[in-house]
Amino acid sequence: MTKVFDNQQNLPQFQRQWLHKVEKHILQHDPAVALNIAEIARAAGVSERQFYRQVKQLLGTTPNNFIQRLRLERAKCMLESGAFPTVAEVAYAAGFNCPDYFSNLFYKKYGTRPARLLRRDVRFAQGNRDGLESATGL
Repeated sequence: MTKVFDNQQNLPQFQRQWLHKVEKHILQHDPAVALNIAEIARAAGVSERQFYRQVKQLLGTTPNNFIQRLRLERAKCMLESGAFPTVAEVAYAAGFNCPDYFSNLFYKKYGTRPARLLRRDVRFAQGNRDGLESATGL
């Protein structure tokens, strides 16, 4: 389970397991298909209203905010790994429909633009490749 919220470790085991199940469902969902709270609630074995209450009680936030934070965390990992060459591709792969909206959310959460993080990783990868070439005489 990713550590999206600080208070997750203070929860009882059964609640952490339930959150892990919910998180797994969200992250395994095809980002090209719209994800809705009713579907997640069904997968979690509760009503939509009960799902909202449980997420709010356990994490202190709304289900939509929970989903958004999970997607932002996934996007950050994608940017850091260099899995995609553009911010737009990262945004779509993480489940955002609009790259500009994603960039603004990312900036608010992490204090840096995703393009800047992506460029830093590209420079790092190029630097490593250049260093490898000079070390091997290529």
